[in-house]
Amino acid sequence: MRFASGRPHSIDGAPGTELRLRTVGEQERRELLAHYLRLSADDRRLRFLRVVPDEGLRAHVAALDLNCGVRLALFDSAGSLVALAEGFCYACGARHEMEVAFSTDAPWRRLGLAKSLGSVMAAHARASGAQRMVLHCDARNAAMRSLLSSVGATSEIEEAEINAVWSVAASSTSTSDRSVRPSAAPVCR
Repeated sequence: MRFASGRPHSIDGAPGTELRLRTVGEQERRELLAHYLRLSADDRRLRFLRVVPDEGLRAHVAALDLNCGVRLALFDSAGSLVALAEGFCYACGARHEMEVAFSTDAPWRRLGLAKSLGSVMAAHARASGAQRMVLHCDARNAAMRSLLSSVGATSEIEEAEINAVWSVAASSTSTSDRSVRPSAAPVCR
């Protein structure tokens, strides 16, 4: 697999697959909606903490200010958005944080795409002045629990919801993460 940065990335079971990493903007609104609509009812519950009907997703995507925060997506060779990371920075007292969320199309799961997007998102968070990323998800979201564990995030379960903190301090990055150079993205506070 190869990301837009030109750095090769391989995934088991998909030799030669090429995915392009792009920022989601107005031109990708249709692909964003299509991605959300491909999520099953259970996937929507895991991602949004409730089942969102198709009409709700259409209204949500239509109302999104795509200039607020950062949305990074992986697109397959057909131009379909197959994995998404969304992040919004905010101040929490003197600390700056980025709240992030992930979703991946079913056929593309268990290939490390969310972890790869998380690494790029961490670079964006650092560039925005955030010291950590925070995530909230349904406690039954085994894939997210596994991702959080793999990156050393701390998490707690409260009322069937996981609240997690993923440190993005420069000292917590791997060598491969340091080569990511995010573009400046507008951040809404």
